[in-house]
Amino acid sequence: MLNENTNQGYHMKYCRRCLQPDTRYGIEFDENGICGGCLYTESMEKIDWDKRRQELKEIADNAKLCAKKNNSPYDCVIGVSGGKDSTFIALYAKEKLGLNVLLVNSCPEELTENGKHNLDNLRRHGFDLIQLRANPIIAKKLALRSFEDYGHICKAYEYTVVCSSVIFADRFNIPLILNGENGALVWGQTKFQKGNEDWFQIINSNTNQGCQASDWVQDGISLQELFMYQIPDIEKLKARGVRAIFLQYYLKEYTAVQNADFSVARGMRGRYADRPEDMGRYRIFSSIDDDLMIVNEMLKWLKLGFGRASDDACLDIREGRISREYAIELVKRYDGLCAEKYIDNCCRYLGISKEYFWEVTDKWVNKKFFAKDSNNRWVPRFIVGEDFTV
Repeated sequence: MLNENTNQGYHMKYCRRCLQPDTRYGIEFDENGICGGCLYTESMEKIDWDKRRQELKEIADNAKLCAKKNNSPYDCVIGVSGGKDSTFIALYAKEKLGLNVLLVNSCPEELTENGKHNLDNLRRHGFDLIQLRANPIIAKKLALRSFEDYGHICKAYEYTVVCSSVIFADRFNIPLILNGENGALVWGQTKFQKGNEDWFQIINSNTNQGCQASDWVQDGISLQELFMYQIPDIEKLKARGVRAIFLQYYLKEYTAVQNADFSVARGMRGRYADRPEDMGRYRIFSSIDDDLMIVNEMLKWLKLGFGRASDDACLDIREGRISREYAIELVKRYDGLCAEKYIDNCCRYLGISKEYFWEVTDKWVNKKFFAKDSNNRWVPRFIVGEDFTV
């Protein structure tokens, strides 16, 4: 199995129902070759959703009581980007659960115009919003190190995304942290997380494992300068009664497409001006706030053999919108594509030449899965949807 520090992957097996390969970090398949995401989708019909919704209401009501008892200014804190998931979560918490919500945004260094619009749109629905911006000099250094050491431009930045809501729960004594989907349920990443409601286990995920600022100390960057990259002590928070949950665990309707439809109706913008073939995806409602993520998806494809089009196709297959056969066509058409303008922008931000960008990228390409063609471009040796073994 691949991880971020090796190119030793030698096989890729696809889920027999969707198009998820077993190269995803932490994923598990059953004895019939079905991925955990598909198994969860199948099990959803057996879940007592009314009971879970009642449990969610009780959690919200308890948060209100705890906030009043603790003299906290807010019942709940939510980390947001302004995109489809955070817009749905925030408005559900406010309008359905009656929570007094604080929104916290860990702002990417290169916030897009659509990203700015979506944050403003969400705030205009009636929320306090705190925007955190890490030291830009340090953020850029860590992005370059993330790229060089992990083949993942946004790894360090994602620490701040995870930490932001927890920091404010800790500082303001807010009893509830509310977030979106559990990768153990959606993708079957059960080697990292359990398929339950506990969001605190996000620190077990591959990208955020441990979520310790000390991971990023280096020459010229001290631990004192990395406050926004350090998650507060989770066990101490739990001892104080702070709870962190995945909203998806409680709501059957929580899906990527439903969230996008809901959020667009409430004023969110997608990537309407961008072409799918430039972004390596056929859905336009993800990574709206940060163009670096588009380059990152290309890197994921080169390391693991799947990109954002594969992710969206898996969800669409499971939810009955498209067939596996048509999904294969979409993935072949879009996965791994990334327009030069996004790569140029990435190089400009990191302060590197395009030659160095490809030098580092070539180091992270899984040479078992990809080979260079006559134009010196990486092309897959595997066929989408068919098991591949070297």
